[in-house]
Amino acid sequence: MTYKDIYLRNRQLYNVLLKGEDGISNKSRTISRKKTSNIKWTELEHNGVMFYPNYVPHNIPIKYDNEEIHLNVSAEEFATLYVQPRYDKYKNDKFKKNFFRDWKKLLSDDLKKKIVDFNKCNFDEIKEHSIKNKSVIKFEDKEKYAYAMVDGTKQTIDNYLVEPPSIFVGRGNHPLIGSIKTRIVYEDVILNIGHNMKVPVVYNSDGTQAQWNKIISDNTLEWIACWPNNVTHKYNYARFGRKSIFKMKSDEAKFDKARMLKKKINKIRTKNEENMKSSDKVYQQLATALYLIDKLALRIGNEKTEDEADTVGITTLKIKNVSLLDNFVIKFDFLGKDSIRYVNKFKVSEIVYNNIKSFYEDNKSNNDDLFDLIDADKLNKYIKKFMKNLTSKVFRTFNASYLMQIELKKITNKYATYDKPDRLQRIVHEYEMANLKVAKLCNHQRQVSSSSTKQTDKINEQIKVLQSKIGSLKRKSNKTEAITRRINAMSLKLKNYKNKKTKMIEGKTLSGSTSKTNYIDPRITVAFVKMNGLEIEKFFNKAHLDTFKWATVVDENFKF
Repeated sequence: MTYKDIYLRNRQLYNVLLKGEDGISNKSRTISRKKTSNIKWTELEHNGVMFYPNYVPHNIPIKYDNEEIHLNVSAEEFATLYVQPRYDKYKNDKFKKNFFRDWKKLLSDDLKKKIVDFNKCNFDEIKEHSIKNKSVIKFEDKEKYAYAMVDGTKQTIDNYLVEPPSIFVGRGNHPLIGSIKTRIVYEDVILNIGHNMKVPVVYNSDGTQAQWNKIISDNTLEWIACWPNNVTHKYNYARFGRKSIFKMKSDEAKFDKARMLKKKINKIRTKNEENMKSSDKVYQQLATALYLIDKLALRIGNEKTEDEADTVGITTLKIKNVSLLDNFVIKFDFLGKDSIRYVNKFKVSEIVYNNIKSFYEDNKSNNDDLFDLIDADKLNKYIKKFMKNLTSKVFRTFNASYLMQIELKKITNKYATYDKPDRLQRIVHEYEMANLKVAKLCNHQRQVSSSSTKQTDKINEQIKVLQSKIGSLKRKSNKTEAITRRINAMSLKLKNYKNKKTKMIEGKTLSGSTSKTNYIDPRITVAFVKMNGLEIEKFFNKAHLDTFKWATVVDENFKF
């Protein structure tokens, strides 16, 4: 069976040739070169996208009810994936049920009738083979796909390597965990390329020329290719990279929009408070929801289907997610983006507390919506009335950047006259702690690393050793100049370890990289660095410096 045969059969089994946004099949959609004010490029040339090599079968059988069973190539490929160690921690009942449901569809007709109980399947021989025969995939000509020529200039491409077949994990307790993500082939991929530019020629493994799903030339788009995800029914894109001029312009525009919000925020908050006092219950709910978005950096939220994780935003908050406490304090407890739990007690204004109390009393069941008269669409329209193209994400970006600017101003004032040798270490540490404050505001969390406790224990040991050595040196009766220098050097090192421990504890569950990369205007950091006579490399890594080139031109007087 060829991979083209497998591809065609899988498409019948999974029906993954998705519908476009307009509801028309991709095969019949036409997207033409547009003449609008939103043109991104005039000429676009590239080599398409890169694929993982085809699976090479090993012909190791599985056992079903102790009987050896040889699988076809497609079923064998996913049986081999199933035994990979990276999936072991996810293999709960839901994972196994979803995997078996999809995997059975790959079996030959006779095996579909025979293999009916997944618990009787034994993949041990395949697992043993995989352990003994680990292989490293080497890609050639990466450079060929990593760039596109845009109006005569070389621009980077992100995600140019199409992901291989895999088993879907998702975030949290996702209902589709364990589902099979099928192999993407040329016939799945839509290419966006310049008008009259040469279309990349591709070939199947048998040497016959393959066809792309569709070739379009849309100069309002900032991606060169897209392909469907058969599990989530969304598209993945190969976009212009973070180093590209497109991403830089997009980032600058994003942060400038947040700065525009800063200029209008007081008027918006005043008007929104008036609306919270409205006799119209819909306006009460819209205004109260916006208050929470503004103060807590919460997302709007959308209705979920049965196939999506049960995550929550403002408009999908349930009664069970909100508790009214004393002294105008409200407790929120729900699964947010990426199924990350959000728990927060927050003191609100009296009008907000009373409004939520009234919404609370209007509903009886724990599973009823708190904001039962509005949805994401209504809230988005309400927000846009205050400022053109205003969204909840602009509020998040504004609040994240504004908080960082306040924190960095405190650091600047604190160390304005400080001239001891540990000045740089202290400032870098406090900068990182400020970044974690922003991460906490935005609920940018990460899973606790299994090695984090060991790392903390190791630092504690290093702290004890240094404290012991410093104590011994201080007890010496004849303290020479050399001993004093050693004490000072060790004290500096001790302070550094203590700072490292504090950051590790504070940041154990927080992801500071997300806020730094996506929500904090980089010009704030650049101005801070120049104001304090520091090196930007101490605050931005190479990836940040490549991405934020546009921001480095500001001087020390820049204000968000």
